[in-house]
Amino acid sequence: MQGNALIIPVQLPEPLEEIRQQYDPVGCTIPAHITVSFPFGDHPEVPRVSPQLLSLAQQFEPFAVTFHQLSQFDQGDQAIVILKLRRSRHLIQLFHRVWTEFPQYPPYQGQHQAVIPHITIARLPASSLKMFGSVSQVVQKYQAQLSWRVTQLMLVVNREVIHEPPLQFVFPFAGISMP
Repeated sequence: MQGNALIIPVQLPEPLEEIRQQYDPVGCTIPAHITVSFPFGDHPEVPRVSPQLLSLAQQFEPFAVTFHQLSQFDQGDQAIVILKLRRSRHLIQLFHRVWTEFPQYPPYQGQHQAVIPHITIARLPASSLKMFGSVSQVVQKYQAQLSWRVTQLMLVVNREVIHEPPLQFVFPFAGISMP
């Protein structure tokens, strides 16, 4: 992952997490997540944006998001396999609030007309339809567990040193205490 990211971490059922760990290059370095904004800031700006992120997060009550559909889209020679999320008023409000308060960091550098809330499961060679079928079977089996309570934002900051895990800063929502 090149650049920092503002995400919502989520917990996947173990079989889906194993697929993500194997087939998503960032799977071993950051938790499964819904991307709010990427890229988001650079390392020297973390102390400046952290108080704003904490204040913003504290304005939101926890809310639920649920799985809607397994999908994929092409990105060059890769097929990106995603769990699309059911449209959520709370999630869209959170996205728009972040994008409004941090206009200098438009999601995906403004390259997409619409941002589809999702969780990336795998990045596969574009011709790998067999693997998509396998992921689909696992998703069907665990579909009832694909619902999450959103309680925080997380800023994932890549370090300057190669092979160092990214730093993770957590910003809890209203009423959520962090250890």
